[in-house]
Amino acid sequence: MSIVCPPFAGTIPTKYGQTHLTVAYAEHIAPALQQALDAIGLPE
Repeated sequence: MSIVCPPFAGTIPTKYGQTHLTVAYAEHIAPALQQALDAIGLPE
């Protein structure tokens, strides 16, 4: 049995093709990603 994760986070499509994030998902995760990068001291 193969388990494949759906390409959605809630109602937001997460990717198109096999490797590209959708704009909607990138915008959705951007604040959390920025916060994580800030926490480790990575400059903008």
